[in-house]
Amino acid sequence: MAAYAITLAAHGHGLGSCIIGSFNDAAVRHLLRLPAGIVPALIVTVGYPARIPDPPQRRTEGVWYWETYGADEADHG
Repeated sequence: MAAYAITLAAHGHGLGSCIIGSFNDAAVRHLLRLPAGIVPALIVTVGYPARIPDPPQRRTEGVWYWETYGADEADHG
C-alpha cells in the first residue's frame, strides 16, 4: 500500500512512477548497502516522464458479472 501511495503522490506532483517487483535483490542490497537481514520487496522508480501516454480504452462490456462468473443480470431474470 505504501508503494501505491508513493505512485499517487508522484502523480500529484507531475511525476511518473513504476512499481517493480522482479529484480536481483542481491544486487540491490549491494548497491544500496543494506544491512544483513534487510531484503527489498519492491522498487518504486519516480521521475519526470519523457512523454505522457494516452490512457487505454475503457471496456464497456464484459466488465462485471452477476453472482457467478460469466453471468450477467439478464441471466437471473
